[in-house]
Amino acid sequence: MTKEAKIRDVAMELMHTAAICNKPQRFTYKGTCMSPTLVKGDHVLVTSVPPQDISFGDIIVFRKDQHWVAHRVLRHDQLAGATLRIMTGADGIVGQHRVCDVDSVLGKIVEIDRNGKVIKLDGERQRLGRLITSLAILESKVFQLAASIEQRYARRVGGKLVLNTRIGKLISAPRMLLLRLVFR
Repeated sequence: MTKEAKIRDVAMELMHTAAICNKPQRFTYKGTCMSPTLVKGDHVLVTSVPPQDISFGDIIVFRKDQHWVAHRVLRHDQLAGATLRIMTGADGIVGQHRVCDVDSVLGKIVEIDRNGKVIKLDGERQRLGRLITSLAILESKVFQLAASIEQRYARRVGGKLVLNTRIGKLISAPRMLLLRLVFR
C-alpha cells in the first residue's frame, strides 16, 4: 500500500469516527456529477443522521471504493423497519445510480456554501429536492423507453441509430432548469 493510500484510509476513518460522534463536518466538493446542485469548489456541511432520517431527495455522502461520493437519495430498501440499502443518483448524469449500505453513509448534506452564499437544504429546498428527484426518475424512465424504441427501430432498419442529443436535452430541460433556479 502506498503512503498516499495509507493517509487516505486514515483520513476516511477519522471522518467516519467524527460522523459517529455527531460532529458536523465541512468538505470541499471536488466532483462534477451533482452539477448544478453542487459545483466544484462548493463547501458542504455534512451532518450525521440515523438511517431512518434519510429521506427521498436528500443528498447524502457515502463511502464507495475508497472515495466519498455525494448523491441524491432515490429510494431506500427496508426490512422490519430498518433501512438496509440506499439507491442514489447523480443530478448531472441521467441513469448514474449507485447502491450503498447504510454502514457506508457518512451523513447528509444540510448546507452548501458557494462563494460566500449559504444555501440551506431544509424546508422549501428540501421539498424542491424531492421534486427534482421525482423528475430525475421520470427522465430516466423516458430515456429507457427511448432506448427501447431506438433498438426496435434499429433492428427493423438493420443499422444502429444514435439517440438525438436534442431529444436528450429536451427530456432533461425541466429538471435542469429547476436545479439552476433552486441552486444558483
